[in-house]
Amino acid sequence: MATAKQIAILYPGDMGAAIGRELRAAGHHVRTDVSDRSQQTRDTAQTEGFQLAETLTAALDRVDLIISLVPPGEAVNTARRVSETLQAAPASTQPPVYLDLNSISPATMRDIAGIVSSAGARCIDGTIHGQAQRLRQKSVLLLSGPGADDLRALFDGFMPVRTLGDEVGVASSLKMCLGAFTKGLVALSAEILVAAGSTGRHKEFVACMADFYPETTQLIARLLPSFPKHVARRIQEIGEAEAWYDEIGVTATMARGTLDVLEKIHAANLDPDRPWQFEELLDRLVQGNAFRKPPD
Repeated sequence: MATAKQIAILYPGDMGAAIGRELRAAGHHVRTDVSDRSQQTRDTAQTEGFQLAETLTAALDRVDLIISLVPPGEAVNTARRVSETLQAAPASTQPPVYLDLNSISPATMRDIAGIVSSAGARCIDGTIHGQAQRLRQKSVLLLSGPGADDLRALFDGFMPVRTLGDEVGVASSLKMCLGAFTKGLVALSAEILVAAGSTGRHKEFVACMADFYPETTQLIARLLPSFPKHVARRIQEIGEAEAWYDEIGVTATMARGTLDVLEKIHAANLDPDRPWQFEELLDRLVQGNAFRKPPD
């Protein structure tokens, strides 16, 4: 095995915990900063065997790699905090690699690269397409940026890795496309399913979909139940995609429609901690008022 790396993951949510688990299984040392974090984050990190640091300075002390996995709205601030911490480190400390795996636009990614590069860190643009619980079964890691190939060996033992050249922003652009596709598909399906429910025949509609489009139906049945827990984050992610469309001069009609549907799901106030099943979640959306047009 290659030399064990010291790796800081900021922070161990579902995906961060899954990646940390795999890296630890490969013999690497994984730590995280738990200052100002929730008890749930502390418990998750401890369960997965992370080293718990009570300050960001301690978490980043002599690390080889920093992995940023935060909601899109926190990505830039996290990079700033990391940069400030690295700049305060002893001059003899070797700067780490900063791998940003957040669902952010290429423009945001380039801003982050500038921030962490000012502290001497080499920034890699990355994205994981797939779900945390299916990391080994169905996922892919896309990387771009200077020396992106150097990270291949670290991850390709548990998921496929594709490197896309030395330009920061390329991996993020594909993340915007992939994310917009899956979220747009869920949003379209949710709206149609609620419309079918207005006739009381949404279950028959799902049965017809399963007969004619089985793979699409299976995908929606798997993805939609994850939205009550993650919808606030998904709203931020599709907002990043909309901003990217505007940046490159492409109409963002579907992105804006997706954002509108996600906000309706958010407004339904679905219990984020409940292990939703597809059928019961569909029934709740059909019976609720979140998708109803306001009276004139």
